[in-house]
Amino acid sequence: GANFSGNFGIYNTSPTVMFYDTDWGPRQLHCNSGLIGFLNSGGGWACYSQDDGTFIASGNIGAYSDRKHKKKISTIKGALEIVESMRGVRYVDRRTGADRVGVIAQEVRQVLPEVVGEGPDGLHVDYGNIVGPLIEAVKELAAEVRMLRRGL
Repeated sequence: GANFSGNFGIYNTSPTVMFYDTDWGPRQLHCNSGLIGFLNSGGGWACYSQDDGTFIASGNIGAYSDRKHKKKISTIKGALEIVESMRGVRYVDRRTGADRVGVIAQEVRQVLPEVVGEGPDGLHVDYGNIVGPLIEAVKELAAEVRMLRRGL
């Protein structure tokens, strides 16, 4: 059976919560095989979270970066120095035993605190926000290479 209220339904016979979009039709929040997430209109996974916290999306994941949401915009200065101060590491995740690559949040916080936050399970890094300094560091290196080539 199902319980409905407006555009929302909960199915007692299936681990599914249905949402009815008047433009696009039914959408499902689904739980199965240790996964919880949203199904696409064809019934396949659009995105889901695994029990270990891994999040998978069948499409791109974006973050708003529109100029209208920003003020006091300035180009990152000294980006190469920032990037050189960071350390990329290989490690084994203590919770899952999986081999990983990344950074250490405590180390990154020393040079780029804007990308480090704190949650109930410790520090986290917004990896996507490291892209800005990486872009500017590459530009600094490219300028240096051009200058060295002119000197040859």
